[in-house]
Amino acid sequence: MKYQLKLNLNNIKVDQSAIFTWDSPAAAAHEGITLNDGQQLPGYQWIDVTHQQVNLPEVMGEQISTSKTLQEAFNKTARHLAQQYQEALQQAPADLPWDYGAIAASQQLLIE
Repeated sequence: MKYQLKLNLNNIKVDQSAIFTWDSPAAAAHEGITLNDGQQLPGYQWIDVTHQQVNLPEVMGEQISTSKTLQEAFNKTARHLAQQYQEALQQAPADLPWDYGAIAASQQLLIE
């Protein structure tokens, strides 16, 4: 599973991307699946939960005020978001059939 973050704040384009990846079965654990026999295994949308809780423009603004370059601020913002994903994964409901701890451990961040 892959999620890509690009920021364009107040007409300031950051020429970088942050790519977050999680190992399989992260997509199924995020969205949920229906098995061949019709049984449904619900998911937990930690990306959506995180984005509802984190105000990215505000975080980026805070990072800009403490960074020497826009790229440094973007990198700090991406690392902050990575930490928030980790916290959201730790809050996944225990009754779901997925190993969210393993999914959290598989998280990778690539900034390009």
